[in-house]
Amino acid sequence: MIPRPVITDVLTKSLFDPAIALQAMADPLRLQVLILLSEQELCVCDLCDRLQVKQPKLSFHLRQLREAGLIQARPQGRWTYYSLCPSRFAALQVWLQRFSQAQPAIASTCQE
Repeated sequence: MIPRPVITDVLTKSLFDPAIALQAMADPLRLQVLILLSEQELCVCDLCDRLQVKQPKLSFHLRQLREAGLIQARPQGRWTYYSLCPSRFAALQVWLQRFSQAQPAIASTCQE
């Protein structure tokens, strides 16, 4: 069994699992949430309006994004505002660069 890759977020010094982040980003609705949050911090009601989804469904997806470490919540009075965690995307970008810059060695000939 191959161990899951874990990287250290350089800004928060916390462990970050890129597989969990990529899995969270693979859902179309969660990706739309991330796109909206890349423009500005938003509360749940604004996200529901813009995405045309019910609050319980959105809350489920927001929880997935929070557990993946991609967004953060800021309570203010009765409202909770969500925003991206830029350091996590920076850590993910560094991790992904290994694939775009890869120059794998040629395999040696197998011998039977």
